[in-house]
Amino acid sequence: MQITLQRQVKAVCYQVLATVNVEQERPDLQRILKQVEGDLDRLPPRLIDYLEKETLIKNNSLTKLGGKVIDSGKYSATERGIYQIWYLQEDAYLMQEPLLMQRVVEPNTRKGGYQQRNKFYEWAETEKIVRESKFNCDFETVFLNDGAKVQENNISNLHVEVLNTGIKNKQQNLTLTLNYSLEKGKYQVEFKVTGQLPTRFNEREHFVEINNKYSDQHDDTFMQSILDVLDMQWEDSSLRALCTTPKSHDALSTFIMSKHRLSSIDTCFGYFDSGEIKLLPIKPKDVTTAKEWQIQALNKLFKLDYLSVPQANYSQQIWLAHPAVKHYKLPLLQGPELLNQLDRQQNPISYWHASAANFLIPMNTKTPLPSITFKQNQELSISDLLRSLVLSEPIKHIIYSDRHYKSSKHDRNMREIVRISGAKSGAIYSCEPNAKIPEGWTLEVMQSKKDNHDRYWVIETINRSIIWKVTTSLDFIDFTYKTPKIESPTTFIQLEESDLPDYLQQALSMNIVKEAIA
Repeated sequence: MQITLQRQVKAVCYQVLATVNVEQERPDLQRILKQVEGDLDRLPPRLIDYLEKETLIKNNSLTKLGGKVIDSGKYSATERGIYQIWYLQEDAYLMQEPLLMQRVVEPNTRKGGYQQRNKFYEWAETEKIVRESKFNCDFETVFLNDGAKVQENNISNLHVEVLNTGIKNKQQNLTLTLNYSLEKGKYQVEFKVTGQLPTRFNEREHFVEINNKYSDQHDDTFMQSILDVLDMQWEDSSLRALCTTPKSHDALSTFIMSKHRLSSIDTCFGYFDSGEIKLLPIKPKDVTTAKEWQIQALNKLFKLDYLSVPQANYSQQIWLAHPAVKHYKLPLLQGPELLNQLDRQQNPISYWHASAANFLIPMNTKTPLPSITFKQNQELSISDLLRSLVLSEPIKHIIYSDRHYKSSKHDRNMREIVRISGAKSGAIYSCEPNAKIPEGWTLEVMQSKKDNHDRYWVIETINRSIIWKVTTSLDFIDFTYKTPKIESPTTFIQLEESDLPDYLQQALSMNIVKEAIA
């Protein structure tokens, strides 16, 4: 799930007298400290005094700070000067943050008498700034204009001493974007401030691209403030929105609302002008809605094509096993009961497809077992794959046969399947003697023969053995995406145990015997 909200914010430029620590590239210090790391006695006394003053060495040993300088080549030096600082103006939720600093007067170089150098400014109207002020910060990454170039720098201990209040402060509009996501049961909250801010160097005005990010914590009230706009309720236990039957055909089967635009949203993070929500997980708000949802899903299922009874029943079972409806314990509809639920007038195609499968095929006609096809580029979580293959039944043991099983991707994908399924044991049949397998599994090395040309999944659940023949190897899924994606069209075809080659029938029988003895 991804929620994106936006509002306009202001940046304001202030002229200030400030003290700040600015991180700088110091290859000279790095080189010196590296050369004498184990022999500080080689340094001249004046250089030792300087390094001790900067807390880079102490008692003839490198300090922690000195070690950091060796590792990074960077060192924060304290400077005091006049700056123009662009701040994110105090937002409804975010604090005032420095974004861009420009040196107006080179730090600590102002000429003149003691009093003039001490004041460092000649401003008609000023305001003294206290330590607790919102103008100060402990640490931040900002753009720093040093008069020759603009680059990102880490600053620390920014203390604004005096504010010039006798000038009109420049203002600039920026965009604040809130990205709120839910992935694998975890929320991620990120604010992003983007736009352009003007600054001057080489006697010309330039614009700096701002792209600042701030992380935050999930707030329990946020989701409901979004769903109030959609007339839904958020259920924390399932991490789904409770809603009525969706109009989208895809949402009927995926239980995901793909996209919805938002406007004028008031949240715990402030008011937002616009936004959108993508891939919102949804579920029926009650059992009555679940029944309506089931009928609409069946109309969609039978409208697409003629289905055999086994195929139609298995497709229903996959839907009924989905976490969004499983707890409602809806019945499998077939025969007259199914036809009674399909509207002959409004959905004639669905009705006749279902009628043909149930009443026009002779009684003793052998129909093929179910098959499942996944399309290229289709997003598919491992949980949904397992729901399709075993209807969410707990898995005990997996036998996988593919004589081409050998790549690191095969191994990575199988380990992910084992992790999600919780299978305690398994066996892999391959022609590769060095194939990597999950911990605790066995590798059965075989020779290339006619009977092991195909790829087989034999999955033993608590109640039964489920067998599939597959058209592609285990690298049909790409785990580099946040949600795994199908790389090539893949079809699983269900088999009877008697359809397995002899070596897999024996393996299955032996494992059943072992479990019986145990």
